Amino acid sequence: MSLTGEDGADAVGFVQFWGNSPAVNLLEHLHLAPNGETDAVDSSPIGILLSGAADVRHDLLTLTKLHGVDLRGRQLHVYLHESSIEVLARHLLLLDLLLNTGISIRERVEYFLDLFGNCLLRDKTAHYLKARTPQLLKYVHDDTSPSLHRLMDLSHLKFKHRDDLQAVFESWVASGCEEGRFDVEALREQRLRGLYQTRYDHRVNLMDWTYTMHIKPLAPIIHWLQYKQFCLTGVSFETRLAPHTHPNPTLAAYIPAKDRRRQQSVLVRGYWGDVVNSPFMSFGIDTDTQDKDRLWRTVNKEQRHNAQEVSKFNLTAWLNELETHQPFHLPPERHEESEYPYPSPLDSLNPKVEELELDDTAPVSRQDGATSRLEVPSGLSHVKIVFLTGDLPQLLSKTRYGSKFDLMYFGNLAVSPLFGATNLLNKPAEPTVDDSSPAAADDVMTAADGAPRAEWLTGAMKPQCRVVVESFKYMVHYKPSVRLRYRSRLLEAARRMNWTLANDAAAPPAEFDACVDGQGMKEPQANEVEAKADTFMVFEAAMRGDGVADVCADGREEGAVRTMAASQ
Repeated sequence: MSLTGEDGADAVGFVQFWGNSPAVNLLEHLHLAPNGETDAVDSSPIGILLSGAADVRHDLLTLTKLHGVDLRGRQLHVYLHESSIEVLARHLLLLDLLLNTGISIRERVEYFLDLFGNCLLRDKTAHYLKARTPQLLKYVHDDTSPSLHRLMDLSHLKFKHRDDLQAVFESWVASGCEEGRFDVEALREQRLRGLYQTRYDHRVNLMDWTYTMHIKPLAPIIHWLQYKQFCLTGVSFETRLAPHTHPNPTLAAYIPAKDRRRQQSVLVRGYWGDVVNSPFMSFGIDTDTQDKDRLWRTVNKEQRHNAQEVSKFNLTAWLNELETHQPFHLPPERHEESEYPYPSPLDSLNPKVEELELDDTAPVSRQDGATSRLEVPSGLSHVKIVFLTGDLPQLLSKTRYGSKFDLMYFGNLAVSPLFGATNLLNKPAEPTVDDSSPAAADDVMTAADGAPRAEWLTGAMKPQCRVVVESFKYMVHYKPSVRLRYRSRLLEAARRMNWTLANDAAAPPAEFDACVDGQGMKEPQANEVEAKADTFMVFEAAMRGDGVADVCADGREEGAVRTMAASQ
């Protein structure tokens, strides 16, 4: 019995506030000149595009590891693209928080996790958000924060998108008033009733089924009680048993709908985030290999630690490394850790403090909020984070993005432009013609007027560009066969673009025939195959005469159809 069918809209919602995979260091997938060689040809900034990442996990880990990479004196420009302006506003808030050196790392981690994954906030977090939001409003309107202005770039946003961003911040401020109140508990309950319908009274049993069959085999570090608490209340990360009583306005969003009575298009405000896939996936299911054995240690066949503790450790380690440029790991292992009562290595990282310092009901200080000390770490002086929103194909078709990107990342809910570029949308999975023929290539890569469908994509790529796509591996509400079918569709799209898969472990097995009848292999076998597959599919995009696109200096294609036909 599966929680839902193949359509996951009731579970995932319409706005993705957190990702469904662990963080990846995107620097590992960049094509940089080997040590000892100079890159005299290309001195332009290294461009990384993240579309639909849903949160800041990838860019945070990438910036953390930047100190160990020689960029040959080139700048690094990270472009964050989200279709939802509310998610983009959260990116700005969370990056602003992580750079707030006026707050201790421990407090920053607690604020971050509270805002990131909890529908209800602590008093301290709610006070911080109330104190900090006016400063973000001022920055969006005037660009008056020197530190933020040096690192974060809003100049690529249209004025209407800036107005939308300002409206989101204003709604956060108004959420404390009665007229702007965001009743997330009632809204979330409506989502759960719509998801479970007649099975609502048995929702805990269904949550247990989802956890046992789909979460525990993939991420046993997530404990059942924490997952159940997320599903029932929306609170994933607790801090010293402090009460969570304030609605989190950063999880409010508008989606287009239709008024049935007036038959007019309207915008509906509500909680449209995920109610099945927990935020533990982003920071809590993986860590550095040097620390993983101790954090994943089991006692009586149960995990000694949990995803909440791993999330706190990972963020603490990344923020320390970001500021000190030194890797942060657990202290040396002690003999007592193997003996009852099995003390945790995390205990030494969280020393006991006076009870007065644990008062979570105290108001936030001026230093934590309005007058925070925001300083860009020295290692990020050559980094710029650019915010983008809107229709991605239309955006990248502009000349300013021609030959801009060395690496592209697509979240699993942001792959529609890729499928659209290869004519895979709204068509049967089984090709009706032999795609190995030049005529089929022409049909795939050209529109009715003969213009290349993928021009917006290939025109924005640099030579040797790589494309990283998030799989459905941790989308727990989908059947394993559906997740494998998604991988097959990605491979088909890549084949039509003449891309090659760089990590073979991400491909479904040859015996999985997802394109014939949608059945494929049996579910237990599909579950085992999907669990062993790589989380991300990495593609080598062939460029300049050896693949689909021949990119000119102005970022446009020449003879895309001819080049692909010749390669076939």
